[in-house]
Amino acid sequence: MRLFLLGWLLACSLCSAQTTSLDYYKQHAIKGVPTEAQGVSFLVLGDWGRNGHFYQKEVAKWLDIASYQLDAEFIVTTGDNFYDNGVASIHDPYWITSFENIYHYPHLFIDWYPVLGNHDYRGNWQAQIDYS
Repeated sequence: MRLFLLGWLLACSLCSAQTTSLDYYKQHAIKGVPTEAQGVSFLVLGDWGRNGHFYQKEVAKWLDIASYQLDAEFIVTTGDNFYDNGVASIHDPYWITSFENIYHYPHLFIDWYPVLGNHDYRGNWQAQIDYS
C-alpha cells in the first residue's frame, strides 16, 4: 500500500510539474508571435552579453519563451558572442559564466550556429565552432 501511495504521489507531482510549465509559457506569451508558423522557425541573437550583465539573463528568458511559441529549430548568433577577447578554448570559463549559466532554459536546448564578430576573432575562434 505504501509503495502504491508513493507511486501515485510521484505521478501526480510529475503531471503537476508539466502543467505548471506549460501554464508558464501560456501566461508569458509574446504578443504578435505567430503560433501557426509555416516553414523554418529559428531565432537570431547578437552581442549576447557578458557574465549575465546588461539584461543578458532577461533576454535569455524571453528567448526561451519565443523559442517555445515558434517551435524554433535552431539559433543563429550574429557575432561578438564573448566580450572582450572571445574565448581561449572549449574549456574557457566564459562558456559557463556567459553561456551555460545563462541560456539554460529548456527551449534553448536546440542547435546553435555561431557567426563570429571582431571580439570573437581576438580569441580562439575555432573553439566557438567546435563547442557548437
